[in-house]
Amino acid sequence: MIKRVLSHLLLAAPLLCSVFGMTAQTETGPRSIQVQERGITAKSVHVSNGDRILQKPYYQYGQQLYIVFEELEGLVRENDQMHPNLDITLVSKQGDTLFSEQNLYGPDNSVAGIPDTSFEFSIQLSNSVTSNGAYTMYGTVRDTKSSNEMEFLLDFNVVQNPDITAIPEGLNYADVFLESNDRNRIVTNNVIYKNEMVSLSLKEVSGYLVKDGKVNLRMDYTVTEASGAVVLERSGYTIKSGDPSEMKTVPVACSFNLGEADNPNFDSQASLRLTAEITDMNSDAKVKVSTKLYVIE
Repeated sequence: MIKRVLSHLLLAAPLLCSVFGMTAQTETGPRSIQVQERGITAKSVHVSNGDRILQKPYYQYGQQLYIVFEELEGLVRENDQMHPNLDITLVSKQGDTLFSEQNLYGPDNSVAGIPDTSFEFSIQLSNSVTSNGAYTMYGTVRDTKSSNEMEFLLDFNVVQNPDITAIPEGLNYADVFLESNDRNRIVTNNVIYKNEMVSLSLKEVSGYLVKDGKVNLRMDYTVTEASGAVVLERSGYTIKSGDPSEMKTVPVACSFNLGEADNPNFDSQASLRLTAEITDMNSDAKVKVSTKLYVIE
């Protein structure tokens, strides 16, 4: 199978609501995506997490999704190569277009050929989406050598990482997540490496007080073993001091590395717990966050 990974972190093509009826069926059961075939057909079109097909349209914030097209027919072959292109549009439940781009693989006359009849593209659910939101992805797979195409539609919901709990006490947020600075990706399974830099990030924080034109947020955090033994502890960590105009676009984040643990002999085979408290130093507002960590060498 040919994999084409989109560089964009949030995707989506022309509004096609009126052309879709019941979910299309395959020999192995219902597709997780609604499909309208117009010259291009596929044995299966589905959503995967890379390991298995996802049947329910509830995806975690930051999750990597793969849209898989298996055994495509209707693409013209030239020199044993096919040249499909892709248009994608992402729309919120409120009808706002969050992302729209045509010709994701370049101009039709320069699309690289693929020898296989199956391919997939991937997206990461971040940036334009937030947890507890509902979205629709519209897409069109087009044959650049003919007028054949296949339109698809995916309705889905984005949910927060269930292993992270946050209790707002005056400070609110749109999303909270773990992020690997070294791997440049959101960590959705709470598995981190012992010697990597990891950030606890809060997106679109609000409820803070601006004084003298500045925001002043601090974080205290502790990583503990199940027994309560402290692995890493920091207090008075300044995570935001300055221009409040950035609060809508730049997540509030605190980074840590368990390779710098106060207790380097901690049991890395057992789960750890990160607890953090983010405080607005200009007021009494705060938010408390807790999550499990699974460490691998």
